Amino acid sequence: EYDYPQENKFTDKGAVAFAQKLRKVQNLELVYLSFAECKKIGDKTLRKISDSLVQLPKIREILLSFFGCPEVTSDGVADLAAALKKMKELKRAEFNFKKCQVTEKDISNLEKSLKSNCESTIYHKLEKEEEEEENQ
Repeated sequence: EYDYPQENKFTDKGAVAFAQKLRKVQNLELVYLSFAECKKIGDKTLRKISDSLVQLPKIREILLSFFGCPEVTSDGVADLAAALKKMKELKRAEFNFKKCQVTEKDISNLEKSLKSNCESTIYHKLEKEEEEEENQ
């Protein structure tokens, strides 16, 4: 894991404004956004980013990190899953929801929302949690 030197102060308000501008870039094929350690980022941001992604018809690859965003919950992941179902050109998706309020069921639903020809990686547990599960 990357060690973030200080808390990121980016908020939902700034991210929502960014998402509204994002939808205007119609030629976009790759979206890589990291909101890592943005403690004030939550479901509102994920909802607006998801809404914007659906309006970008050429998106082939998405990498989104909400690592360390405790305000991201099941509701935000459900919004993303709904958006992914509409993205016909998507070939690769990578998401990081470690240190978020996301459940196994949320991750399963997110995986199901991806088209069968879409390669995906979803991180949602810290390595320590994964090791504990393996040892049980």
